[in-house]
Amino acid sequence: MADRLEDSFAESLIANLDSSSGSWLAVEEIIDRLKSSLTPAATKESWKYTPLRDFLVGFTGAAAVTPDITGVNQPGLTMSALSAAGEYARGPAALANTGPLPLADAALLCAGDAVHIKVSGEIAQPLEISYGEGVQVPIVITLEDNASLQLIERNNAVEFCNHSLFVELNRGSRLNHARSALDSNCCDWGLTQVRLLETTDYRLQQYHTGARKRRAETLILLDGRGARAELTGAYVVESNSHLDQQFIVEHRSPDTFSRQTFHGIGAGKGTIVFNGRIHIHPDSPGSDASLVNKNLALHPEATINTKPELEIYTDDVKCAHGATVGQLAEDSIFYLRSRGLSRDDARTLLCRAFLKSCIEGVLAEEVTEALLRNLTGP
Repeated sequence: MADRLEDSFAESLIANLDSSSGSWLAVEEIIDRLKSSLTPAATKESWKYTPLRDFLVGFTGAAAVTPDITGVNQPGLTMSALSAAGEYARGPAALANTGPLPLADAALLCAGDAVHIKVSGEIAQPLEISYGEGVQVPIVITLEDNASLQLIERNNAVEFCNHSLFVELNRGSRLNHARSALDSNCCDWGLTQVRLLETTDYRLQQYHTGARKRRAETLILLDGRGARAELTGAYVVESNSHLDQQFIVEHRSPDTFSRQTFHGIGAGKGTIVFNGRIHIHPDSPGSDASLVNKNLALHPEATINTKPELEIYTDDVKCAHGATVGQLAEDSIFYLRSRGLSRDDARTLLCRAFLKSCIEGVLAEEVTEALLRNLTGP
């Protein structure tokens, strides 16, 4: 059955391709790669908690749409079609090997083209990207040497949405990136790939709720000495909701730095998947990396699957990783109730404190109330 699904999916994509897109997408090559990456052997481990089929069905026959982009009319920002930019002749497929990410190939096939945003200098106002329904055209953002940008992403879709973002930070550039996806009905897949060159700084604040199906893949490539990446986030999954977050941080140069800190709450009979992988490559001494993922099982039937991974192939590094799953302490609830709070208010206050330690930046105020909504539990 899996083979028939892969073949019919690939055939459907080919039928929907704009004939002009093949010149830069290298369609035949990506079709072959797509089929190989969709095999059960390739997807068994990384997709074992999230059915890939649900997303393939959404891709099939979906039209590519351009997300709403605001703040691009500022000095230092230019936007064009990627095929017209001339820098990456094969589009995002040339930026990295997307073979292990099957839906990244699907997104490229469906899109036909991509939006390329070039950043130079210090940008005064945020660049904002809002996603709606359907297959979103991939966004490629290039920060030139010593550029800085505030990027805000919001997913406003209520049905099916796919979106992919490819970022390259050149020497000395800085990107502060905040994103949210808060609709609980959406079937949503997203990929973010960030490549950092020498002395660059990338900071991500990610806030998600569970959805009908939601998977967020984040790939960080530390490709220059002194590159730094700090990832923080908070999430809440309620009943009949699903959230799968995949983080891969590749330390591929000396003296690179990464921090990952994520707190989440299983507020109902839903499913949380969190996979965080730190990979220290050979010839990368001085790497400093840590990952912390803490989860509260607020509902007795919440399912929480968390898996921190650490793979090291060089000496002279500092690395740590850990994950926890627990419940609210009854003595803490009792203490707050003794001060006049109801049980529900006490639980909500403790949950707020737990999440707020990972909520910061420009989206902090708007996401806090959205994440804490309906946290009273059983």
